[in-house]
Amino acid sequence: MPLRDTARFLWQYLLVALTWLLALPRFLLRLLLGFVSLILTVILLVLLVEVFWVSPRNLAYRYASPTLQGQSDPCSVQSKNPTALATFDNSEDALQRSLKGQAGLECMLQFHMVPTLTSQPHATWYNSSQPIGPISFYLSFLEFQESGRPAEIGLDGSLLQRSQLEVLENHLSKQKNNYVLVFIHGWRHDARIGDDNVANARVYAAHAASALDYRCKTTGKYCDHTVTAVFVGWRGARVNEPAIAAFADRYLSFLGSSISSTFKSAVGGFPAMLTLFDRKPISERIAPSVVASLQHVDRLLKGRNIVAKDKLIVIGHSLGGNMLATGLNSVVIDQIRNHRPGEILASPLGNLVVLLNPAAEAWKWTSFQHEMRLHVHFPVDSTDADQKSKADVNYFPPNQPPIYVSITSASSWPATPLTQLEKNSLPSGRDEDTEEMTSTAHYDAATHDAFPLFKGNFQPVAETLDRLASWFPNSKPGQSLFFSDKSICPEWQTLRNACESTIVGFLRLTSGLFRNLPFANADSDETLTIGHLDPMRPPYGDFKSSNWQSPLPFGATGEVIVNNENPDLTQYRNAGSAYLSECAIVDHWLWKARHNPALRPFEGWDSGYSRVPPKGAGVGPVIPDRETPNVTPIRPRPTTNGHLEIQIRQYLLKSGTASIVTSNDPMWETFEHMTRLWHSMVATSPTR
Repeated sequence: MPLRDTARFLWQYLLVALTWLLALPRFLLRLLLGFVSLILTVILLVLLVEVFWVSPRNLAYRYASPTLQGQSDPCSVQSKNPTALATFDNSEDALQRSLKGQAGLECMLQFHMVPTLTSQPHATWYNSSQPIGPISFYLSFLEFQESGRPAEIGLDGSLLQRSQLEVLENHLSKQKNNYVLVFIHGWRHDARIGDDNVANARVYAAHAASALDYRCKTTGKYCDHTVTAVFVGWRGARVNEPAIAAFADRYLSFLGSSISSTFKSAVGGFPAMLTLFDRKPISERIAPSVVASLQHVDRLLKGRNIVAKDKLIVIGHSLGGNMLATGLNSVVIDQIRNHRPGEILASPLGNLVVLLNPAAEAWKWTSFQHEMRLHVHFPVDSTDADQKSKADVNYFPPNQPPIYVSITSASSWPATPLTQLEKNSLPSGRDEDTEEMTSTAHYDAATHDAFPLFKGNFQPVAETLDRLASWFPNSKPGQSLFFSDKSICPEWQTLRNACESTIVGFLRLTSGLFRNLPFANADSDETLTIGHLDPMRPPYGDFKSSNWQSPLPFGATGEVIVNNENPDLTQYRNAGSAYLSECAIVDHWLWKARHNPALRPFEGWDSGYSRVPPKGAGVGPVIPDRETPNVTPIRPRPTTNGHLEIQIRQYLLKSGTASIVTSNDPMWETFEHMTRLWHSMVATSPTR
């Protein structure tokens, strides 16, 4: 090329480059303005939702109180048709539509029945000629204002004629024996008619009544117990998502289901997600009042005549779990400080407190463990324990029952990941007992990802994105609740490969951005939730070691596993079927697990497991493990046809650490695998 042409080419190139550089600031400015416009639009959208679609504040949804017999009121209307909800598949909305809003569901004390089936195998209990039923229970409501005071004004604007607590007290005092189940709902829920947490509470209560009926008919126990479910309501849902969904169904359905669903997610779901910032403080503000009300009920039950055999179980879900963890924290610490070695430690509330996927900081549990270690000494190496460690094993007696239990849906398996060297030493890089989950499965993203994110800890989200990136190329439909599998990519091989690579690359890039964001809050006790903090693995030993104490022995203490790969939501109506609702009687199971002859000193106990023939092998016998036979069956069936069992471990399997609590410890912080417990307070069953 002549020198003159070369010079002309260079000048043209420089001119193009200079023009591009001069235009770059304008492009960046437009990009910035577009981004700012998007942010302002989102803020405006959220503000509009907060103005036009907010839930009622400080009002009681269940405001009608029982009146004198013979008078017409919502409570008498409801009690005259106690099986109505079973007819409408436990849907209050469907029942309301059918009866044109005259179902009496605004009653604060309701009576419900589940019709029993008369055909076999549904009519009589397993290994018995005794018929099932009648299956009935009461449902009471305790609703609270954001100040913590009990709700005084009904949804209709009227003053409550009687307080909900007074009505509950009066009801419980009339029963011969009480079996009380308290449910405290969580984030994005309240006590409104149609809320699915209220429906879930009825499912629990109905199946509890069925279980007591089974015990009565086969053992003669619990025959005179009345089941009462108490639903504790508060304004956990500030955004009125049901109203937004109803608007979309009514006015946008003609645009197609995808448009309607997008509107519900964008206008309802996204603004509702942001309410975690203020709903959590509200749950903590009203916690003292809620706990005080339940303690009052507890005193009422314990103060009845000595013949009464009342039971009280308190369950808190999500921010409801945070409410209990907040209100009971100092109570439990004081109990531990004043505990006398060898004596049974009483429950801080009722007979048992259960937290389900609690949206509460980990310190609200590890504070118990810190206090406990001031009184109980643990050996560094359990195979070489000193005399004090051996004596402290019985700080709680062998007959100590659990009093405070937390159950969280696990995000990974095992609790402590295997090192790369350990993976390399295993055949095919995996261990059959501890193969790590490479998918998100059905774990609780609200407490594992969202909670730390709002607290300024981005590491859990980064870990989830990394797992998604590893899982996506080999993903299958239904493995993740919130992320699509690889079927979203085109069928054509070239395009599919490009699509998968792009998605994996994006996930890796986003993970790196979250992991390296500055000013992150890495305080695990403050940013992780109860159930998602694991004890640190020692830097020595291997993953099979169970004798070395953790250098940071705080967090999860055990595991819960159900041997059912394909769970279904438990159905309300099935509480009336002896076959579909049967629940095995497992008296003294904990004593058996703690006194297993195969158990070594300082080794955590295991409720055992059974070997079940693989799928396709036909119906075969369930073979108990020789060393640790299962003592916690869920259904009393000896074959693969309907067999179901739960396995509870008081240690973390192959995590390289010893149990961080004594075998008789009454406070269990467990995580659950495979996953029977999602962030919606549901129960599951293999038979629906």
